[in-house]
Order: sequence, then C-alpha cells, then structure tokens
Amino acid sequence: MKKDTQWLRKRIACWLLAASAVLSAGCYVTEINADGSGTLTREVISPPGTDPQKFCPGAPKGYSASVEGTVCRATASFTNLSELRALLEAAQAPSVRVNQLERTSDDKLIVDLSVDTPDWLPEYVGRTYYWRLKLPGYIIRHSANQVSGNLLTWVVTSGQGVFRIEAESQLP
Repeated sequence: MKKDTQWLRKRIACWLLAASAVLSAGCYVTEINADGSGTLTREVISPPGTDPQKFCPGAPKGYSASVEGTVCRATASFTNLSELRALLEAAQAPSVRVNQLERTSDDKLIVDLSVDTPDWLPEYVGRTYYWRLKLPGYIIRHSANQVSGNLLTWVVTSGQGVFRIEAESQLP
C-alpha cells in the first residue's frame, strides 16, 4: 500500500508541474536506491482533447511503456549505477552526458549530468519539461530549481542549451 501511495504522489507532483505548460509536458524521473539500483521513467502528459498515443512514441530499448488516460509512461529499471549510466547516455532528446555518477568510498552518491536541450524537442515532449531526481540519504548539495525532501526538480525549456544536473547525497 505504501508503494502505491508513493507512486501516486510522484505522479500527482508530475501532473501539477506539467499543468503550467501550454503544450504537452514531459517529466523525467530518476530514482536511485542506496544500493545503486532504481528506475528511470519518462512521462509525457498530452494536452486536453488530444490522443495520448500521438505523444507516446515507441519506448526505447529496455523500457516498458503504457498509456493511462492522458499519460504515456516509459520505465526502465537498473540494478547498478553502470546500467543507469548506459540508459542516460542512450537518451536522444534531450541528449545526456554523464560527467560523474558514482558512490564514493565515504558513502556519498554523486550525480553530475550535462543535458543538452536543442531548440527543437519532439512534439511529444513539449517546450517545457521537468527532470526529477530522487536520491537516498541526506542531500548535501544540488543545483535543482525545486526541492521536496529527497526529490530534486529541474525545470527545463527547449532551446535552453546545456544545463547541469548536479546533486550529492550522504547515503544512510
């Protein structure tokens, strides 16, 4: 039951963030557990009155996709940070460069990504999207626009150029 409640809260938060966008909105969510496993999810919320399938292109290799109401959701699980690195580096719109993704010897988790937002983004993403990162432990530093507990959110607009996702947590 707790997992269902957490999933619903995350989805509602993504919907609320997307509600401010005029076009469709995307929400990228990366959840990393203390052992380095987790999920990488892309949610696209289609505008009212449109067919969500139009905004739900085929899921990339390794992702499972579903459409629920106006939400297209593609999720991939990873068992360690190397698998997450491969998933992130395979992203095409926007493209992602992993500068640092590691668990240090003093039990810190460091995430440093450069995300290139071209002037164009696929129609299914929209002009504004949100990149969310949930880290285990205590957040030490970050470059996010918004923070809610261990959930960090970056608000991104197409054509913004390269932006950095930087975060560090002290693992439990």
